[in-house]
Amino acid sequence: MLDQFLSYANALRASELSPKLRELAILTVGHCTASVYEIAHHQSHGLKAGISEEQLKAIADYAQSPLFDGHERAVMAFADESTRLVNVSARTWDAVAAFLPERQLIELVLTVAWYNSGVRIMGALDIELEEGYR
Repeated sequence: MLDQFLSYANALRASELSPKLRELAILTVGHCTASVYEIAHHQSHGLKAGISEEQLKAIADYAQSPLFDGHERAVMAFADESTRLVNVSARTWDAVAAFLPERQLIELVLTVAWYNSGVRIMGALDIELEEGYR
């Protein structure tokens, strides 16, 4: 079952959604759920995708940070609201729908949902952060 679950994650990485927006969404899920594991593992992915060191440090405060543009903030707000509330408001949905084509919207939804399930699985199984990530 785990192999199939991870195959889903690999498919998400091959999506049309911008890698930078994808990693901002994933890292937002990590911050919203206080998942040290998720944050540690995706900081390097984020850097490779074009997120700056300064942005990495500001993700938890993305809504007030001038380091993120409107599209980035919209994706992060979607990830935040979906993670904390499950249902997203029309305002939040409309903000991402204004610039993402339908396929990328669905990819964003699936990415946020997968990483929400992933952090919950890691938390329930008490998966420890590897030495190299501490």
